[in-house]
Amino acid sequence: MYTPADIQQQFDAATLAYLQNKTRGGDSGQKGTRYEDYFAVYKLTQLAQAILETGLTAAFRSQILAFVDDLIIDIDAEPLQHYQLKNSPTVSWNAGDRPIQADFDKQQQLNQAQLNRESDLSLVVSDANCAKRLQNTMPGAIAPFSRVQYFPKPSPLLAWLEQVPEWKQAIVYLSAFDNPEPDKMEYVVKALMGAWITCKTASALELLTIAQQQSPQYIRSFQTDLTLDVEVKTILGNIPDFRYSFSKGFLHWDYADGLISGTPPYSADTDAFRRLQERIKERKPTTFEELENLL
Repeated sequence: MYTPADIQQQFDAATLAYLQNKTRGGDSGQKGTRYEDYFAVYKLTQLAQAILETGLTAAFRSQILAFVDDLIIDIDAEPLQHYQLKNSPTVSWNAGDRPIQADFDKQQQLNQAQLNRESDLSLVVSDANCAKRLQNTMPGAIAPFSRVQYFPKPSPLLAWLEQVPEWKQAIVYLSAFDNPEPDKMEYVVKALMGAWITCKTASALELLTIAQQQSPQYIRSFQTDLTLDVEVKTILGNIPDFRYSFSKGFLHWDYADGLISGTPPYSADTDAFRRLQERIKERKPTTFEELENLL
């Protein structure tokens, strides 16, 4: 997005050196899963429905040559979203030789001068009281393009999702199941995390696609026009004590009021599912015992 020459020309050699050291420091710290990575996955899930259903385009970047660089999201022609994350209760706007206020101010200048773009800059912290303090003490000079966000620190996933209900809702949307059990939601998060850690810089759709390819049995199909074969519907509908539903590209079934239930581990846009439908049409099962051998 920005070249070293851009930085040095707009500011000076010392500022360029500071950013290069900052980026190297961020790269060296990216071992294992961090608070910043979970936040990136959270933001990706928040955009997923619009990306899949309306064609929204978004690019995700991290630890590039920038003043506010933990996460950058570029959505069409909107202001560039930059996020700086601090997993500490003692963060302030003006502490240190290179205060956060100065980084935010320079990032706004850089985006305007080099990209002709407005900025939406966020300081994200894991302590609720710290977030309130930072909001109340935000310097007026950066207030027009800055905000403070609270994102709780990592905890066991299910407890974490209860603290961030909109994240849970987004994960349910991405799940292959309408009411996913806790372990199935965890598989979705792990797949998205794997995609993000692998890429760091990619379009949101690419990240979602990589995650789906890693865990195709847990993440919904991205095609919205999938249906069951009409003949298959008739056959399944005539089997006694057998119920089924088809949603998000997956066939979900149960027998004898839930005594047995299941979901084939592939979506309807795969060759495996097409072969399953062909087997059902060929064999024409009339009992669950006959059908069970095909599922």
